[in-house]
Amino acid sequence: MDKALTLPPRLEALAELVPPGRPVADIGTDHALLAISLVQRARVPRAIASDVSPICLAKARAAVMAAGLTDRIDLRLGAGLTVLSPGEVPVVVIAGMGAQTIAAILTEGDETARRTELFLLQPMQKASNLRRYLLAHGLRLTAEKLVWDCGRFYVIMSVVWGSMPAYSDELLEIGPLLVTGQDPLLKPYLESKIEREKEIWTKVKAHARSTAGQRRAQLAARRIQAWEALLHAGSCGQGNQHR
Repeated sequence: MDKALTLPPRLEALAELVPPGRPVADIGTDHALLAISLVQRARVPRAIASDVSPICLAKARAAVMAAGLTDRIDLRLGAGLTVLSPGEVPVVVIAGMGAQTIAAILTEGDETARRTELFLLQPMQKASNLRRYLLAHGLRLTAEKLVWDCGRFYVIMSVVWGSMPAYSDELLEIGPLLVTGQDPLLKPYLESKIEREKEIWTKVKAHARSTAGQRRAQLAARRIQAWEALLHAGSCGQGNQHR
């Protein structure tokens, strides 16, 4: 077997959250890097790696063959959870997609989703929208982690079935478990979110005359106040440098 892969930070963070000793499915696998690494490390006994793109799956197949893992990584072509039978694997990873796409995969694969014990989700943008989806559909966050990779923040979520507290808009936007867990990157993440909301507030306040515009300005003001309070209260520790 070839030397174990070195994963980029966001995939390494996902790998660390995969429970050891249990099969896993990586939905939207691209080059199958995560599946290969998990099996190489003996973190999991076997993996299913799927992609909706035949081109991506061909690249994944070549990588799996080069690693000598064709007997332990099952490659499948198809969309979302349609490639799985209900209860086939206990752990499902859905990473590298937009929040809306991840939500659609969970909704469309409802029967399989219901039989899944743990989801590891990594939305590329609008993580707060995914949290709102989870809240509305009986799914509960058990952990959140921030990763700085290639000049941007990524949010990784560990999710199970169960009721979630009715978090405030301000916490859903940031990540309630990032706050309670005092994630090492929370401080710079909060600062970047505050800076963005201030830009929105300035723009909307100066030009918006509609009711919707005024509401958005008020929302920005509330978020800024709440997030600055988190910073000043020391809830996010010292933070790490991300640049």
